[in-house]
Amino acid sequence: MTSDFLLATRREMHSDACAELELVRARRCFKSLSLILARLSGLNVPRSLLMLEMNEDALDSLSKDLGLPIMIRMDYGSLPPQKYLGGIPVLTRKTMSKVAQFLLANGFYPLFQAHLDRFKDLRSAGVLFDTDSHHTHIELVGPGFDASDLRLGHFTPHEQITVDLSEPSWEGRSVISHQLYAQQRRERFLKCRRLMAYTDHFNRTGILLSSLDAVDPAPVRAVSRVVTVPKEYVPTPDDLVLSLLDESRALHSRVLPGLPSSESFVASFSYLAGTGWVLWDVYGQWYRR
Repeated sequence: MTSDFLLATRREMHSDACAELELVRARRCFKSLSLILARLSGLNVPRSLLMLEMNEDALDSLSKDLGLPIMIRMDYGSLPPQKYLGGIPVLTRKTMSKVAQFLLANGFYPLFQAHLDRFKDLRSAGVLFDTDSHHTHIELVGPGFDASDLRLGHFTPHEQITVDLSEPSWEGRSVISHQLYAQQRRERFLKCRRLMAYTDHFNRTGILLSSLDAVDPAPVRAVSRVVTVPKEYVPTPDDLVLSLLDESRALHSRVLPGLPSSESFVASFSYLAGTGWVLWDVYGQWYRR
């Protein structure tokens, strides 16, 4: 695997940007389109393999190159009736094959990515762009939370910042109350327990679920070993906000023009130690979640 983004069809692996863009646009895989455009624009995205058709050789190459675990996500041209929960680690090569076949059979395109542990995110952000304005709204959650908490609306943002992308600073900033953060901290621990149990269930069966509600939470002790959620929320350091603004400007000028038109877009980021801001995807009003 020599490229940061590969496409696999039944007989081939594509790493040429022009071929990638043509294929994902034809299949309406706009999540992957946003990642390819971001990669071409110099933004940090996870190393990825999008499977348009089953290709065991592509899975062999990816698992050898990145090692295990590998994260499973998915893309789709039109959302099937049931949406599955991804963003979890695949622990074995056998399970990679099994989940790829499961997703393809259910109308999804498997998107395998380098495993970036969601429990290690230092910050996560949702950046909301208005197409007709330079004014942008940023929502952030702190350590122990992840980008899906914002994208799926599971938690109130811990911090909200309004910016004008033409300026080097922000216009307004608000921070969550101590009481509400304490409540969300308790709820986040429960979600983490369910995520850990879901990961175990998936790696036993190779089957993804559409909700965490049916999963019995993992023991508290198991979660406390891998997840740290501070007792109090500390606002995002200014230098991290400024670096996120730089990423947002690049997205606004170089990536959004290449996506299908939309009155608004939302980009999901996470900040990891030693890695910096990582873009997960960009989606517009055309992308049902």
